[in-house]
Amino acid sequence: MIAKKIWFNKTFSNISSWIQLLRNNPNEQKFHIICSHTQERFSGFQFSDEAFVEDSSLEENAYLNFCLDFCQKNKVDIFVPNREIILISKHKNLFTNIGVKLLLSATSDNLELINNKQLLYNSLDSNIVLIPDFKVINNYESFKFAYSELRKKHKTLCLKPSVGVFARGFKIIRENSNKLENLLNSSFYSIDLQDLEMIFDNNKNFEELLLMEYLEDYEYSVDCLGFKGKLLRSIARRKPHLKGEYGQYLELSPQIQAIAERITEFFKLEGIYNIQLKCQKDKIKLLEINTRMSGGLNMSALSGINFVYWAIKNLLDDNSNINSIPQPITDIWVNEIGQAVSLKAF
Repeated sequence: MIAKKIWFNKTFSNISSWIQLLRNNPNEQKFHIICSHTQERFSGFQFSDEAFVEDSSLEENAYLNFCLDFCQKNKVDIFVPNREIILISKHKNLFTNIGVKLLLSATSDNLELINNKQLLYNSLDSNIVLIPDFKVINNYESFKFAYSELRKKHKTLCLKPSVGVFARGFKIIRENSNKLENLLNSSFYSIDLQDLEMIFDNNKNFEELLLMEYLEDYEYSVDCLGFKGKLLRSIARRKPHLKGEYGQYLELSPQIQAIAERITEFFKLEGIYNIQLKCQKDKIKLLEINTRMSGGLNMSALSGINFVYWAIKNLLDDNSNINSIPQPITDIWVNEIGQAVSLKAF
């Protein structure tokens, strides 16, 4: 059997673990992995069969045309986009017409909605999942009003951009904190209220930010495998919370499973995606939905679920293959161990 060609365009360095999961699949199916990136020493190149450097100056239609041309020239079977994913998803039919399948977790409209936290929160009601109490701010006056209103109800508030990846821009707001202690302890994710007020006062207007309640209890990263709006499997990774706690705990929670099922059905999700949840006492609330593979997916795979392989196989077969997917092993602690490699330039 000829190995299917799978192309990952510019994405995160976690692709190294995703590729290894794909190669170590339970059916020993062979794949030809193509990886491209704008950096010539990108770590994902080390695990690919072929590697290409992308032109970083290409934008929108120029990049779309590049992708179409690349797929045809390299006889790509499956394209896993990250760079310009919304643009590419809007033109999915152009790839279908040349025999290329796209691994996407949602329609282009839902990708745009989900990747904007304000739109995401406004689209959901409590029957699907609870959301944090929040207000949108874009100037100093709106910040002062929002802070006053939210602070009446919540002990601690935090700030995050409407659109962003990882924890970029996230800040816990501390009142009357020790600035020297913050400096010495490198308190990256917190900011003093007075410092924040000064920053906002010196900038008349800024991009929309979300001022919201800070949820202080356990955080869960839920890796999901879906097919046409149905949740097939999910693994909830409980992140370290208590001082001295090490690793992440793979947990089987009926409550979290039900939330993932409702979100999957509501947004008609499929492929691989990740749901971030956090607890506040006995309530579980949504932080965000990542419409991509998560950085911790390889830890979730220790449950026995090879998310990358099954997502690819379901796409190739246009079938969920649900009866072939094993039930996950949970109630185990997991962690990642770094590995050094020599980088080769392509």
